[in-house]
Amino acid sequence: MHIPNIETERLILRRIHVDDYTAFAEYYGSPEIYESLFGHTDIDAKDIAAAFDFNLRLEICFSIVIKSTNDIIGNIHFVNITEQYLADIGYILHPDYWGQGFMTEALQVAISFAFKDYGLSKIRAVTEIINTHSIRLLERLEFMHEATLCEAAYGGRMADIGYFYLNADSDEKTQQKLFAGLNRNLSLVGLQGYISQILELRGLNGQPIQNSLLLLTEEVGELAKAIRKNTKGMSIGADAKGSFAVAEEIADILIVLSEIANAMNINLVDALIAKEKVNANRKWVISGGDES
Repeated sequence: MHIPNIETERLILRRIHVDDYTAFAEYYGSPEIYESLFGHTDIDAKDIAAAFDFNLRLEICFSIVIKSTNDIIGNIHFVNITEQYLADIGYILHPDYWGQGFMTEALQVAISFAFKDYGLSKIRAVTEIINTHSIRLLERLEFMHEATLCEAAYGGRMADIGYFYLNADSDEKTQQKLFAGLNRNLSLVGLQGYISQILELRGLNGQPIQNSLLLLTEEVGELAKAIRKNTKGMSIGADAKGSFAVAEEIADILIVLSEIANAMNINLVDALIAKEKVNANRKWVISGGDES
């Protein structure tokens, strides 16, 4: 199966490959990771090589890469895949990057890929009960505690382990989550991301750019109707339908513009900065009409 590169604000998730070994050995062989996985810090280079080879053979294993530095800081993988219904998820992050939200950011998109693109219905995570950091991470991602096994085999030792699971959301629940994330502090990039996800959810993404441009002209027309209706001394024909609230029509235009920008891989923040550098040297003249 083709595993795509997945980008977040700070990260790129891509399929692990042989050139990742040096970075893998550094984070997998760190004392903190080794203690968590095996209960000791007697690091064995052969074990690290075997673990890397195992990850290379997995159908889904992402290396986590920081965009700004191209540093590989961990991985996310899926094992025990059962008829594309259920899989266990595993994740490792270099200790130098703990506490900065990187794993939450990476897991969110990896889980979304597993549900939407790969078609899983349920994801399970297994972690040692004393690993409270991992458990809090799973809880932030809305995993539910399923069971606890006491004195179970884990990493070559006996330990108390917890089983956690996450089910694929319905489209309605996904839309509710996305809508709940809308607020006045949302960045322009965040707004583009929201619109992109909503369009995908509604099956409207990937349409020809010509269709979006036609829709934009329609929305501009609706805005013109709204302005005429809400401007003193002006009126609109009796055949008009809808409320034509100015603010709502501007929102529609912003949605369509963002859709076009997404389709053309345009970052609106970058575009705005570039354009404002030009606008800063322009002379602006606003002329009004006859108000008599």
